Formats: sequence, C-alpha cells, structure tokens
Amino acid sequence: MQMAEILRRCPVSQKLMFSATIPEQLNQFANSGLRDYVFVKHDVSLPDKMSLDFYVLRNEEKISMLLYLLERLRKDKVIVFASTRYQVDFLAALISKQQECLSVYGKMEMDQRNETVNAFRAAKGAVLVVTDLAARGLDVPEVSYVIHFDYPSTHKIFVHRSGRTARKGQDGHTISLVNHTELSYMVELCHYVSRKLLNESSPDDKEVAYYGTVRYGMLNSYDNYVSKQLKEDSELAKLHETAEKAMQKFRKCRTPASSYSVKLSKELLVKVLATVT
Repeated sequence: MQMAEILRRCPVSQKLMFSATIPEQLNQFANSGLRDYVFVKHDVSLPDKMSLDFYVLRNEEKISMLLYLLERLRKDKVIVFASTRYQVDFLAALISKQQECLSVYGKMEMDQRNETVNAFRAAKGAVLVVTDLAARGLDVPEVSYVIHFDYPSTHKIFVHRSGRTARKGQDGHTISLVNHTELSYMVELCHYVSRKLLNESSPDDKEVAYYGTVRYGMLNSYDNYVSKQLKEDSELAKLHETAEKAMQKFRKCRTPASSYSVKLSKELLVKVLATVT
C-alpha cells in the first residue's frame, strides 16, 4: 500500500495527514499504521428531522417520477431544484398543466422574483421550481419537501438546497432523483454529510439515508402522459429539447466523483438492478 510505504520512510516525528475525503480504506490505514493519533474531521451534517431519500432511476424516468411524487404531495409546499434555467422553464410548464406551479431563476427581475416567492409563501399547497442561484437567500416557512430533480455541481450546493426544509426544528423531507451515472455522487454525498446509506428501514438510527428504485410498470401511465404532452404541445417539446441540451453541457462541467466513490457505486448498481422486478 502506497500510504504504508510513505509512513515507513517518514522520520520519527509528528506527522500530519490530510485527505479531502475519509473513505473506509483511510480509516483502516489510520487504525493499523498510526499510534496515539488525533482524528480531526470537519463535519457537515443535515438536521436530524430531515429525511434523506434517493430514487435510482433511468434518466428518462425522472420526469414521470417527479409527476408521480407531486401528485401525492398536493397538500404540501414543495421546492423542486433543477440545475439550469432551461430545465426550470420546461418542468414548470409541464407541472402547471396539472397543478399550481411557480418558477424562479437567476436572471429574473427582482420585483418579479419577489412577487413569485411571496405567492408561493401564501399558498397552502404549491410547487416552486428553482435554480440554485435563484434559491440564494430564499426563506419560505413550512416547506415540507425538497426534491432534487438532478444532482448539483457540488455537495455543498446539495446541502444548501436541502436546507430549505426542516427549518427551525420542523420535520422535513429531501428526495433526490438520481440516474445510474449519478450513483457515485450519492455515495460521496452520504460520506460528506455523515449519513449511512441503506436500502432497508432503520427507524432507530437517525443518521441514515435511504435508496431504492420503483416497481416495474409503476410509472407507465406517467410515461404515456409525458409522451402525449410532448407530442401535442410543440412549445413544450421545444422547451424539453432546449433543457436536454443545457443538461448535457452541465453534466460535462460537473466535477467528477472520486475514484473510490465510483468503485462503490458500481457495486451498489449491481444491488439496485437486482431489486428491479
């Protein structure tokens, strides 16, 4: 092991070892190769009353899953995060066909932004679709759910997004829609916020995150609905096409996950695919 060789060559003196992440291998090395060491970690955590759930989906299933969730959360205030303005425009247009939906993005005029946010605050049950830039300083009470339609560019932004719910000691729920290529980010995020990633219930443990998939055929009616809307509404279809092109650029610019997280995500993907029936 390279780290063991480095340690062997170091003179007998005080040593400081730094790592951007703390994988299990590093813990094992510290336990076996160091004596009388002090372990210092900068913890980033989410509130205990915030649940953290991940749905692992094919990319083309994300839109249908979002509609499925929103249909069941009509009485709640929900904030949906998207990574580009064009994704916000498309999702807001599609959701508005079924329920009240507002949207905010970074280049929006301040007066219009404030008017939209105030309307969301006043609504008993509504959906607000936003970009990360637009959500800065966003303070809306009683937001029950935050939905990450796609994974952001950094873990820090994920934490900031999620912080729109579970405020002031209230319960809150964070739901992430991740495709197979984003599993490595999911794994890394759970290390970042010190949550154990499980696919089975552990009610006595608050520091957990759950992942799972959907039953085969569960989203068929939503898939058909989205296909019909895109076929019959040319403006919506254009918004969707533009959003997909913008997301392709965003994914290319997103910082890749660590090789260790990628390795773990490949092992996790095997488990996920085994549960799809």
